[in-house]
Amino acid sequence: MTSLLKRWLLSTHQGGVQHRHLPSYLDEFTFRYNRRNSRYRGLVFYRLLEHALADTPITAKSLVKRRQRVPRASVPPGPKKVHPEGLGLTIEPQPWRRAPARGIA
Repeated sequence: MTSLLKRWLLSTHQGGVQHRHLPSYLDEFTFRYNRRNSRYRGLVFYRLLEHALADTPITAKSLVKRRQRVPRASVPPGPKKVHPEGLGLTIEPQPWRRAPARGIA
């Protein structure tokens, strides 16, 4: 089972697996593994549409959690920052960093 999961992750996601999304990957693999011998795989989309039409719609506003604004205390400005003097280095021209000319036919 572990080798099937590893092969599925490497082939489907081609090495682009992120640790924070691992539970979602495992859920999808479990779903696919459990349905591998199902006779009526084509009815899944039909049933999904039935459930979507039967339920009440969910608005985007109800999905997004709004943060409450916390009033910030005003802080007086601190002393002005003084930057140290440069090291006196000269920058050599780098022609490879110039932007390529546009509009060349």
